[in-house]
Amino acid sequence: MGRLLDEFDLLQKRAQAVDLDLIDAKISKLMPELGFSPEDSERLVASFSSGWQMRISLGKILLQDPDML
Repeated sequence: MGRLLDEFDLLQKRAQAVDLDLIDAKISKLMPELGFSPEDSERLVASFSSGWQMRISLGKILLQDPDML
């Protein structure tokens, strides 16, 4: 039980260190640019075709602000 609490504490600290509002704003801006509708944000990744899953993967990369793709 103690190990689980320690892991939960670590994850909670990581979440607090990340600016979730900034990430949410980036996602909201990026989704339409990749062709997703607002309703798509509620869907599970597995419910998308493989082509759309590739777009999701590209979006995850773009959220990291890469210097080069």
